[in-house]
This record gives sequence, C-alpha cells and structure tokens, in this order.
Amino acid sequence: MKLVLLIFILLVCSIVLAAQTTQRKINPHPSSQPAKSDRNNPFDSNAQKLPPNFQGNNPTAIIQALSLRASLEKRDEFETTEQFVARLAKLRNSPYLGNLRTDSILGFVLPMDAINTVYNADTKLLLARIELKPDERLGCNRKVTASEIDCRALTLIQSSDIDSYIGQNGFGAVTKVKRIRTLNIGLDFYGPLSLPRQDVISQTYQMNFAVDVPFAISIKTYVRAVVIGTLSNTNVMQDFSGESATISSPTQVLTVHFRLHFIVKEIWFFNGTSGEIYGRLDQKAIDTLK
Repeated sequence: MKLVLLIFILLVCSIVLAAQTTQRKINPHPSSQPAKSDRNNPFDSNAQKLPPNFQGNNPTAIIQALSLRASLEKRDEFETTEQFVARLAKLRNSPYLGNLRTDSILGFVLPMDAINTVYNADTKLLLARIELKPDERLGCNRKVTASEIDCRALTLIQSSDIDSYIGQNGFGAVTKVKRIRTLNIGLDFYGPLSLPRQDVISQTYQMNFAVDVPFAISIKTYVRAVVIGTLSNTNVMQDFSGESATISSPTQVLTVHFRLHFIVKEIWFFNGTSGEIYGRLDQKAIDTLK
C-alpha cells in the first residue's frame, strides 16, 4: 500500500522537462507565453510550424489514461459474455484521453539534455543530435547489428524527491537515512527502426542546418526535438528498482519506471520557443545525414 501511495505521489509531483536550430532569419526570442495547443489532441504531422513554446503530448497523462483504460477492460463477475464483448468494443472505439485514440499520431518533445548541438564555424553548419540508449532492464542486446536492433529507450520525464528520516536496524542501531525517490517516464522502441541513422550501434540520429554565426549563437540553445509516431500497443511498462539502507550505507533508493511502447515515424528538430521547424528526419531524409 505504501508503494502504491508513493507511486501516486511521484506521478502527481513529476516535473515535465521540455523546452530549443537553420537558414532562415528568425526571431529566436518571441513570446514567452505558453503554447495554447491542446496536449490531448493528435499531433499534426502536416504542420509547417509548431505553436510557440510547443510541449507536445503529455506522456504522464497518457500513461495514467491507458492504465485506467486497462483496468476498465477487465470483465466484471456479474457481466455476461455478450455484455462484456459489447462494452469492450465500445470502449476500444472511444478516445482514451481527450481526442486521442489508440491509433492516433503522437508527438513527444524530448527534454533539453536529450539533444546535443554543436556548431562548426568553418562550414557554418549547426549539428543537432539525439541518441537512443539500450534499456538494460528489458534485457536488450547492447551489441546490436544492422539486422538485430532490439529495444531502445528515451527518457521524457525524470523527477526526484530527496528527504531523510531516522532509521533503526534489528540490533537497535540508529542512524539518519537519506531517501531518494525517482520517477522515470519515457518511450521504448522495439524492432528495427526505419529512420535513417548515423550510427547503427549507438543509434544516433542527427541533422545539419546551414546557419550563419550570429543566428547560430542566437538559436543554439533553443533547438528541440520531437519524436513522432504511434503506440505499438496500449500496454504501459512498469518497473521498480531500489536499494535498501544499511548502517554502513544509510541511503535508501527507489526508482519507478513507466514507459510507452512506441513506433517512431519521424523526428523533427525545431525552435522550442518560436515553433519554427528546422528539419525533419524520415525515410526521405537520408541525404541530410552527414
């Protein structure tokens, strides 16, 4: 019961980390007002520009909604088979959150530390790069080959809560214990990814944008990335890990992982403040990779 309460508190208190590159002259410091777009709508994959301060779909809300949907898909003991089948069909044909359905296109904005930008003053190219990392908790193969790409993960949200309490062991020894509770919310990708990539082993995705030095300086920290795709299934992966405190090592650690199973269709790089789209990685973007 305490663990369930802890997970609920962590979810409620989680902090969404999101916030920022090309050739056109743009204003890198437009309105700082939050985006007005509804985060519970499907992502518009035909958009020519994203809303200012675009945040994308909310993974925490989606995970909570899918978890609730899963609980409603269980048959009640007083339901007949006919009633259950009819209710299940109606449930699966309805949105699970706002206007989002299980086949909706979603767009998740990556946190600032998930994207790396480097400028080359000689070539006047700004390189934006993201990397998918193996999720060892799922038994993923770290030595992947071109024909054997297992599951990779991206963290969208990570929040931690640190406090302390006075603990006592079975022998009566008392010590102050540091408690660290961390919540990770992210995406897992299964099977070979169809997007062009720079490196098969590390699965690095990158694009170069031709930008003059003054503009590179003004927009470099505003480059953001949004991964676009659909859910491969509606199951929410949950995983818990932790370390108990001892007298010799008085630190208690609990980490809770929630992940969505996701099929990536595109990766867009854009200005996190203005919404200006700098580049799109898809099947037609192979020539943009350096």
